[in-house]
Amino acid sequence: MAEISLAWTVAILLALLPILGGKRESPLGLIAEGGLLLLFALGIASVLRRRKIPFELHWLDVALLAWVAIAALSCIRSVSLDRSLLMFGKVLAYAGAFFLGRFFAEREPLTRLLLAGVAVGALLSAGIGLQSYVMNVAVLANPGWRIFGPFINPNAFAGYLLVAIPVLLFLALHERRGILRACFLVMLLMAAAALLLTGSKGGVLAGLLAAAFLLARLAIQARPSLGRARLLVPLFVGVVIILGALAFAAPPMRERIVSAATETHSAVFRAYTWLGTLRTAAARPVLGWGVGTFESVFPQFAIAGYTWSSHNDYLQTAAETGFLGLAAYLLFLGGFLWESRRASEHGPRLNLPLASSVAVLGFCLHTLVDSDFPILATGATLWLLMGVARTPLSTKMPKEHPPLSRRGAIALSGLLALSFVLTGYCLSTSYARSKGRLGELELNGGRISAATRYLDQAVRFAPLDSHARRNLAEALFQDGLSWGGKDSLDRAEREAGTAATLDRMRPTNWSVWGRIVAVRGLRDKNLERQEAGAALLRRSAQLAPNDPHGWLTLADFRFRQSTQMADSNSGLHEKWRAEALSSLKRIQQIEDSPAGKVRAIPDLVDLDFSRARLYLGREALATGDLEQVIASCNFALQEVQRYRSSKSVEALQTLEEEPYRGVERLQAMALLLRGEAERMMGDRARATEDGQAGLAAWSDAAEPFQSFLKGDVLP
Repeated sequence: MAEISLAWTVAILLALLPILGGKRESPLGLIAEGGLLLLFALGIASVLRRRKIPFELHWLDVALLAWVAIAALSCIRSVSLDRSLLMFGKVLAYAGAFFLGRFFAEREPLTRLLLAGVAVGALLSAGIGLQSYVMNVAVLANPGWRIFGPFINPNAFAGYLLVAIPVLLFLALHERRGILRACFLVMLLMAAAALLLTGSKGGVLAGLLAAAFLLARLAIQARPSLGRARLLVPLFVGVVIILGALAFAAPPMRERIVSAATETHSAVFRAYTWLGTLRTAAARPVLGWGVGTFESVFPQFAIAGYTWSSHNDYLQTAAETGFLGLAAYLLFLGGFLWESRRASEHGPRLNLPLASSVAVLGFCLHTLVDSDFPILATGATLWLLMGVARTPLSTKMPKEHPPLSRRGAIALSGLLALSFVLTGYCLSTSYARSKGRLGELELNGGRISAATRYLDQAVRFAPLDSHARRNLAEALFQDGLSWGGKDSLDRAEREAGTAATLDRMRPTNWSVWGRIVAVRGLRDKNLERQEAGAALLRRSAQLAPNDPHGWLTLADFRFRQSTQMADSNSGLHEKWRAEALSSLKRIQQIEDSPAGKVRAIPDLVDLDFSRARLYLGREALATGDLEQVIASCNFALQEVQRYRSSKSVEALQTLEEEPYRGVERLQAMALLLRGEAERMMGDRARATEDGQAGLAAWSDAAEPFQSFLKGDVLP
């Protein structure tokens, strides 16, 4: 009875995983991760109570445990313990899903129940995605809309569907009851349609190759006398061509393929990201930087801008857990595919081991160009599916379960305790993340008191979370500046320093800490504190050398310092302005480099480029290079327009809050600066026109513009 209850609980969680765990480290996803760990702990407790191993151990089980152990070891030298603990919890949850699948593999009704849970999850996610597509076509007349269902983006949705579709196909072919078979066929068609409408080129290509592999495998099993090699190639090529033609009929897929030649955010950006990830892995080749720390570490090695994932799970695994972790990961996945070849001995029908191998193959192919492993819904579903695929793992089922040794009991007890600890950590962090998000919304809206209250709660429940501490430091800092409270400013500085210590490779943490120290130094006219803040800002820029934001923040501070510290000696002023100009030239080098043309989030980074161009335009105005002034202003205005055209009205209303506020102000300053250059060139008509347009964009721009011309920072 306990096993049946556990199986039902796992099946329900599998059905809800796309809703709960389709986004990266969301509060609901952390609850689902904690639930998986708790179910794994309950399974371990059942084994300890019976004192018997529920299945015959296989070398793949050992390979999986070795990979888990290496991930645990990577946490020891992790640059962000919070991120590593959360990601290691996910690794252990995947291992738990695999062993739970192994636990239920001998009981066919329970296996069918788990697969039905996967089918329901696929139905829910595909339904949400298709509904969004219908709404966009019907209301917005946008047939090129890429659906992403409950997932973080269309590529992540495609990765999940690649795992779920083979399960649906298996259930549709093996279900004997007509009504249920029809239901599974409808689910299969919905999932296939959703995969095409994601517009994920990598996802659809991986699906085509996996489908061709399956059909070729079944054909070879049915006609062995024809010879494997002679039949495999034409079947494989033919299936890919036919299915590819069908995929091209989907509008999102067709638009993506047609635009592939000019799209810089896909293939070219990925190539630069892979190169940067290789550099990240080479810096710590044995155990990596710590599982889950890619987002923190990568900016130091990035070539083409920010990204939270490497778009290649293998390279990211090497960066986070070292090449030792990559070897264990590949051994497990490759070993499963190798063992699944035995499915060919069971006739031409699609059996569960073959369906599982198709899902694993699709996952392995797709993760060459995207990151599916960090997505809980995809990883947990795949690992459980590999667990329930009995044939590749054990050709013989023992008649009697072997007894549990004393050493085995001690190891399982330790694993049980670890699962409970990580469960608690995930649930506590989930609550903290929900409070942290509320605090961030309040902070962006300028409601400092409410933001501080929420962020205090977030830090209390997740003391290792540097993001919550950084936001709390921002709230306290703003509160201290508003009311002149020294206690708030002191605590803001401490919280920012703690955030930088907890996640020491994350540039944003150092930037916030440096800004707080530097501004306090300016406020108190304390040169020592100002230089300490500048050193922290310099550290932030050096941690992300190919990201313009850090260099721009440093230049901003040096210009502000030069303006506000007018009573300092001229030697210091020259030093400050020299560093500001050096930072701006560094931004220009990033912009002019080939990789600088490729950006993952162009609407953010290019506005940094625009601000840098206006600073350089001001310097050109001082030297009389008026053509350079106009060129800099034109660049800034073009990027502002491109930024606006990429956003809907609703998105712009949201993005105008911090840290995106100031698009109109940037536009106004560019117009006024161009007008000043045109006035000096004698073109009074165009100067007047640009001046009026600048004041129309921001009615209060006159005074800040005059301050800017005198050397102050951009508003």
